[in-house]
Amino acid sequence: MRIVSLSPSNTELLFALGLGSQVVGVDEYSDFPLAAAGLPKVGTDVKVDIEAVKALKPDLVVASLAVPGMESNVQAIREAGLKHIVLETERFTDFLADLWEIGVACNVEDRATELIEEYNQRIKDILELAPALPQPPRIYFELWPKPYVSPGRLSWISDIIGMAGGINVFMDIEGGSRSVQDQQVIDVDPQAIFLCWQGEKTADMTPEAVAAIAKRPGWKTIDAVKNNRVITLPESLFGRPGPRLLDGLELMIDLISQMFITGDSGVSIH
Repeated sequence: MRIVSLSPSNTELLFALGLGSQVVGVDEYSDFPLAAAGLPKVGTDVKVDIEAVKALKPDLVVASLAVPGMESNVQAIREAGLKHIVLETERFTDFLADLWEIGVACNVEDRATELIEEYNQRIKDILELAPALPQPPRIYFELWPKPYVSPGRLSWISDIIGMAGGINVFMDIEGGSRSVQDQQVIDVDPQAIFLCWQGEKTADMTPEAVAAIAKRPGWKTIDAVKNNRVITLPESLFGRPGPRLLDGLELMIDLISQMFITGDSGVSIH
């Protein structure tokens, strides 16, 4: 079978299922595992070159609606008449259903079953590490800096924050994500700020970017800024709804424990 993956999370799921040797093309951001980085590229995860996809003569295209903007890819695939599946990941454990869907489509159901059992057990083990806090700390998680974009209630990010003992300050936002304004962030007064910029903005998460948070209008009054709890996180562990979300959950638990139990602050992970 010849498979083309149109998102990094799909690529990671395919390789986890042992299908890496059958993947013949990926999107520009698919860089994990290392073997995926050298495969032919077919455009970004939100703007696929459909002619490049067709040239690879895939038996299956694995598309995604995990990120806003991917809808145009799905439409182009349908119009091209290519056999495909579309993964619609929203919540933390949705990637387990995605594993099964790919497993069925590629006739590796046994491997999918093994992985799902393995990942479910690891989730249970990780959750045993979650801190017991009298009140969940208020977390602002930023996906994009201009305009500011925060995950909403229906988001694997919000799930991770909650499982780790915190609460997303924008849980009132319906759907997966939405832009927010300076005053909205100031009003909710987060106790920790996590920067996890996506796509082309990932490389801009520098120490200078962290320092610049305090220069945003009114942000120096925010609890997280006053207490030096502004942290950069790797996009690869939080922005891709696949197996590495488990590493992201473990990291989130560790950070919340450091900041709100041991009292450490100013931790920067990037």
